[in-house]
Amino acid sequence: MITLLDAVRSCPEENLELVRELLSYDALCPVCCVFERDENGGLVRPYCPSPLHWSRQVEWPWVIANGDFRLTDVVLDVGGGHSVLKFAIAKRARHVVSLDNNQEFLDKGRIAIDKLKCDNISQKLGDVRKLPYSDSSFTKVVCVSVLEHIEG
Repeated sequence: MITLLDAVRSCPEENLELVRELLSYDALCPVCCVFERDENGGLVRPYCPSPLHWSRQVEWPWVIANGDFRLTDVVLDVGGGHSVLKFAIAKRARHVVSLDNNQEFLDKGRIAIDKLKCDNISQKLGDVRKLPYSDSSFTKVVCVSVLEHIEG
């Protein structure tokens, strides 16, 4: 189990503001936000790939800080499923399409999108190796921690 305080303490200082933003989406997501109380009454939760996970504290803020997102961008988020990264990107772009090959992940993502009322995020079931889009459909593509899961 990891506590929220541990997550913020372990976050690289330069990423703290962006991790806090990601945590705000995570905390509002009815799928992501599954906390329990520990024996001392502190909020804890089991491991899950979220902004609380150490690698996400580096990867996602890097994408946001270096993506040069503009309010005119249409962004393809490959493998975004039910991650909260798409919400941070959607705040900075015109539209985000979350492409995932797992319908269950997309269903969880839909619950969060609806609850957070993000009308500039859509989802698509598909395989990144056979994109269901024509060339020049997107101004940017984000693909974080996905390629290692694709069979050659």
